[in-house]
Amino acid sequence: MSFQWIIDNAQEIQINKRGVVASTMARDQTVRAVSRGGIIWRFTVLAADGLRWQDPGVRSYIETIDNLDRFTPVTINFSKSSYAYLFQYQGTSAPTSITVTQGSNVASISGGSGTKFVNGDILQLTGQQRVYSVYGNVTGTTVTLNRPVLEASGTYGLTVGSDCTWTVICTQLPEWKIQPGGLIQWSAQTSGSKSSAQPFVFVEALPT
Repeated sequence: MSFQWIIDNAQEIQINKRGVVASTMARDQTVRAVSRGGIIWRFTVLAADGLRWQDPGVRSYIETIDNLDRFTPVTINFSKSSYAYLFQYQGTSAPTSITVTQGSNVASISGGSGTKFVNGDILQLTGQQRVYSVYGNVTGTTVTLNRPVLEASGTYGLTVGSDCTWTVICTQLPEWKIQPGGLIQWSAQTSGSKSSAQPFVFVEALPT
C-alpha cells in the first residue's frame, strides 16, 4: 500500500494546484503579473497521531515507505469513504469520453446529461496519469480545464471524481521514531516549548 497508507490515515491534508506567478511592482505601486505555468498538484499530508509500531501491518508499511524513499513515483487516491467529500463527482450524469488537443485547456465531451460537470469537479483521461479540475459548470459539449492538456491529442475515455488517481513523488519524507508504548512520531520539530510533526509532501510526477 506504500504511501496510500499515510493518505488513508491522514490527520490533515492540504491541496495546492496553483501555478507559478511572477509579478513586478512599478514606482507608482501598480502591479503586473504573468503566469509562468507550473500548474501541478501538491499534497501536504500530516500523518495521524496514535499509529503504533505493533499494530498489524504498520512495520510492513513503514518498510515499504523507506524503500520507496523520495525518488519512486507512486499512485495515490482519495477513494476512502471518509474522503468522499473531497473529490466526489457533483454533476448529474458524467460524460463518457473527451476529445483533447495537446496544449489547450478547452476540450470537447460527449455523453452524459443535465449538468455534466460542476465547477471544481476533477477528471482524468482514462489510462493516463494527469488529473485535471473543471472550471465552470458544464451543460453543453465544451469543458474548460484548469491547465493545458499534456497528453497527446485524441479522444479518450473519462474517469471522474474520487475514482481519479494521482502519480506523485514524496519530496518531503519525515523520519520516524518509536515512543513509549510503541507510538510512532514523524520527525517532531520543536520551536520553543511547542512541537509539531513534520508532514509528508507529495508532488505530481512527470509521466513515465
